Amino acid sequence: MYGKEINCSGLHKDTYIYHYYKKNLFFNLHKEREDNNGVIATVVEPRSTGGNGGNIEIHINNMYLNKSFWITSSTMGKGNSGDISIYAKGNVELKDAIDVDIWETSIYTSSFAGVNTASGNAGKIYLEANNLLLKDGSNMGCGALSNYGKETGDAGSIEVHVAGEIRLSGVNPEGCTYEYGNGNKYGSGFGAESTRDRSGDAGTIKVSAGNLILENGATIIAHTLGKSDGKHVDIKVDGKIQISGSEMLKVYKDDSYYFEENFSGIYADSGSSNSDGGTSGNIELSANEVILSDQGTIRTSTEGGGHAGNIIINTNQLKLYNNASICSNSMSAKNGGAAGSISINSNHSVIMNNSMLTTEVVKNDPTNEHLNGKISLSSANIYLIRSEITTSVNNGTGDAGDININTSDAIVLNKSSIIANAFEGTGGNINIKAGQFVQSSDSKVDAVSKSEKGIDGKVYVKATDLDEKTV
Repeated sequence: MYGKEINCSGLHKDTYIYHYYKKNLFFNLHKEREDNNGVIATVVEPRSTGGNGGNIEIHINNMYLNKSFWITSSTMGKGNSGDISIYAKGNVELKDAIDVDIWETSIYTSSFAGVNTASGNAGKIYLEANNLLLKDGSNMGCGALSNYGKETGDAGSIEVHVAGEIRLSGVNPEGCTYEYGNGNKYGSGFGAESTRDRSGDAGTIKVSAGNLILENGATIIAHTLGKSDGKHVDIKVDGKIQISGSEMLKVYKDDSYYFEENFSGIYADSGSSNSDGGTSGNIELSANEVILSDQGTIRTSTEGGGHAGNIIINTNQLKLYNNASICSNSMSAKNGGAAGSISINSNHSVIMNNSMLTTEVVKNDPTNEHLNGKISLSSANIYLIRSEITTSVNNGTGDAGDININTSDAIVLNKSSIIANAFEGTGGNINIKAGQFVQSSDSKVDAVSKSEKGIDGKVYVKATDLDEKTV
């Protein structure tokens, strides 16, 4: 498809699309609609004997999709879905939702097994543009969804290259139902997902841009809910990555609704609570400046036996303000997988004000420990104000991760803490090497085991302004 400009919108009086979705894809749609969305689509039907879906390729100056318009390639049968490729010289914008759940403007590929069928692999999404805007819950996604069928192939992948700015903003103003997304609530953004044990692997998300802005509840998510592993999020930005704010999302459950706060963030999660749940993917960010504020979040996590992924950030400046957090969590109360490691390399400075850099394990033991949640932080200058850097294992015999901090100039702690603690295991060691080490009297650096059965870790501080000491 070639043209100067595409401007597409939904809202035509036709119930066919609604009934097609209800029959083949989304059995629990919230309510019937008389006006439905427009689509550009290729589909492999459930009765397919193995033929693949066609590709969608668009060359354009500008593209504007509104009111739940979709560009989609899906497979519900044995064949693979096609790829979606968009080449825009100017701007690409997706906005406006006409209802809850699926009725958001979207570009997506999926492997969605129909009833009693197995489906092939989902296609890839590739986009080039000068600027990209997603708002009002609009999204680009790929998924492997075995909610109803026998099994699915792998999810596709998302690859986005934008010379200027990517701005992801807000949530669906119409809300969502609790059941949609298996209880997970997403904002505008990119998503790669694998659901349930019969689904294939989740897809990767790869992004490059001049600047990347996530605001008002927008999200980038790589997610697995079954045995398959989550995949990685890889983002390279010439200028800044800025993650800030939240927005209240209306959630319908049974015959009522409530409001849930949706935090802007980049997430790689494993949502299976089973001992054989998949691992979550890694998050790797590279930018001149990374700024998180007002509860902005970067997180990997696991809720079962799979390990949480690692977080790697390479930047010149890292700034965290007003309850921002970078974290890796293992949330199982039985014997969870290990928390991932966090590695931050900042050439100039790290500034944290009322924020957190943490790895946390609710409970595990050495057989499932796999080097719990280490934190490595390297920068010329590090400033902590009412902030904390912690590794912890709250229950079980697993050891806490080490904390390694290396700064060529100064590390300053003002009403802040650096703590590595375990329960019955060994508290992690804390190693600090700095030009100057400045600590207020109400700051704390400690490595402890909370139980008498455990062993305290050690704190090593080496700085030019004081003698080397071991605590």
